[in-house]
Formats: sequence, C-alpha cells, structure tokens
Amino acid sequence: NIIFLEEVMDKAVSSVKKIIEEKNPDLKNKEKVAEIVGIGAIIFGDLRNDRIKDVVFDWDNVLSFEGETGPYVQYTYARCCSVLRKVKKIPVLADFKFLKEEDEFAVIKLLEKFPKIVESSAASYKPHILAGYLIELSHAFNNFYQKHTIVQMDNDYSDPRLILTNCVKIVLNKGLELLGINAPEEM
Repeated sequence: NIIFLEEVMDKAVSSVKKIIEEKNPDLKNKEKVAEIVGIGAIIFGDLRNDRIKDVVFDWDNVLSFEGETGPYVQYTYARCCSVLRKVKKIPVLADFKFLKEEDEFAVIKLLEKFPKIVESSAASYKPHILAGYLIELSHAFNNFYQKHTIVQMDNDYSDPRLILTNCVKIVLNKGLELLGINAPEEM
C-alpha cells in the first residue's frame, strides 16, 4: 500500500485535535498546538528508532501523551513552562544543598549528559540516541514533579527546584529543536 506523507500528517493533526478536545478543551490555539504535536509525533516516532532496525508504525503508540513518544516529551516541556509561569521571576542563583532527593539527582545527572548525548548522536548519525535521552529526561522530570512541590513559599527549596525545572525546559526544547520538532508551551 502506498501512503502519502501528506495523508499521514493530516491524520496525525486531526487525531491530536481530538485528544486535545478531550483533555484540554479550553486550550488556546488548539489548531496550532495540534499541528505542532501531530507533526512532532510523526517525526519523533521515526527518529526514535535505530535506522538499522525494523519499524512498526502504530497510530496509538505514536500519538500517545504517555510513554516513549514525541507528544510525551512535548507535554513534559509544556509542563515545565506551566510551572515556570506560576512565578514572577525565575531565580538565577540558589543554594543547591537543598536538592537532596534521589529523583532530583536523577534529573541533574541526566542534564549533565546532554552535551555528550548530542555529540554522540551527531557523530554516529543516530538521532535515536538523542530521542531516547529526551524520553529518559522526561520520565525523570515527571517522576520528580509527581513527588515534589516545586513552587512553594520556602525559597530555600523552591529556588533550586525552579532552576532545575528551567534547565529541563531548556534542554527539552533544544533537544527537540535538534530533531526538527517544535515544542508548544501549552498543551
């Protein structure tokens, strides 16, 4: 069967529109977000696989907002943006001794790996290395997010967590950009 790319893109965008209507019907710019997420899902779905392995294309898997997909990474980026919108100013300095939790360290360790991941992915012409890393960072951040309050009254804990969230946001955005994928600030 021959399937044209335009048909695949149109179906991805319309499928994402339906998901947005269910999950966030009040979202502004639904059309634009659906386009960004739908096209990003197709690109990410292709790039997350090693080029020497067979690929099984499954709509439900590619468009899922959970798991190892582009929309999941984009959603994590949007979640970071949402957290950071709650504060007037993102701190530049903080006492990082307050970051003591295992899941905070997991995020920090992954952030530290980003330059080497980009270098390795580019040097080997294997974008799936970067895609896999973005999934891993998204999982680590969401695990951290579920367990801890980021924006709180006590700046001793809040400031380093806000900086950590901002770093995740920057790395996810740059990583997606390197893969040719945009990231919406709201989903």
